[in-house]
Amino acid sequence: MDVYRCLAERRTSQWVAICVDLNITVQGRSYREARTSLERAVAHYLERAAKLPEGEPRRQAPWTLRAKYGLRTLATRFRRASGPRESSWTHQAVA
Repeated sequence: MDVYRCLAERRTSQWVAICVDLNITVQGRSYREARTSLERAVAHYLERAAKLPEGEPRRQAPWTLRAKYGLRTLATRFRRASGPRESSWTHQAVA
């Protein structure tokens, strides 16, 4: 089982969730909806990627997004907000 780094952030009237390791982005009206949608998108991508020839390059988000994930994770450890404005997590998926 592989583990993928993910983050979600609130933007005006919606949430955006991103899988940093696979460069997959989805939107939702709530944090839960965005996270669930991203988990489905990752699973769907992994299903399709499993059918590709061996050695195909993996998708990866730009370094700026990976750095944002790292900083967000670090900041979350130092402060706990009263409600979710932003979040980072790891997602386990069967590859």
